[in-house]
Amino acid sequence: MEANIPWEQLRKDLPYVRFIRLAGGEPLMMPGTYQLLDELIKIKNTNIKISVNTNGSFSKYGDRDIVKLLSNFKDVSLSLSIDGMEDVHGYLRSGKNDWEKVEKNIQVYLKSNLQINFLSSISWLNCLHIIKLLKKYTSFAESHGVKFNFNPVYWPKHMNIGLLEQSDIDNVLLEIKNSNLSEKFKNQYYDFIKTLYEATKITDSNEKKRMYTEFSHYTAILDKTRNQNFVKTFPEWELFYNKITKN
Repeated sequence: MEANIPWEQLRKDLPYVRFIRLAGGEPLMMPGTYQLLDELIKIKNTNIKISVNTNGSFSKYGDRDIVKLLSNFKDVSLSLSIDGMEDVHGYLRSGKNDWEKVEKNIQVYLKSNLQINFLSSISWLNCLHIIKLLKKYTSFAESHGVKFNFNPVYWPKHMNIGLLEQSDIDNVLLEIKNSNLSEKFKNQYYDFIKTLYEATKITDSNEKKRMYTEFSHYTAILDKTRNQNFVKTFPEWELFYNKITKN
């Protein structure tokens, strides 16, 4: 349920607010986010919990230092929606190749006193790549209380991990098992992938062929319009890609 509340009406209720969730779109590029936070600080209602979901594109907004602003509040948790690094990040984010900027912002947030979590949306495209993301950040995470959370991609269905063959998912699970991640994060990710595949596995051969066709069509258009290349970005899936695009 959505409600569009006029600012003056919302403003009257702010002294009684105890929890705020800021999500998007991208909340840290919305002027209304700063209007809201400034008003809460002005009326001294800062003893509240604030949850922020961000894609990491910003650690500053104009002349506003986001960490400094959020540090005015007693309890802030910030979830970084990161689905991959470098070229994978760009491919999965509408062709926006800004990983260097995002990575710098991640470091800014990790060095802050805010509670930081990672939230990664998992499809068959990035399920192997996420191991690299975990390797990069879990050492810091374990010593600073950073959590990793995973969100299943159900749509578009041709990106769903259930499209993979059992042999493919077995290889993914083996890669996780043989990684040098800590047992905590290794078990967490292994269990997530195993459970997700079992819940979404596509067994109907005709449906699977339709998903192959849909993926091939969709990817061909994206690669052409964005001047990108699926196989170069996801070399781990070259054999699978060649198989499904020939159907």
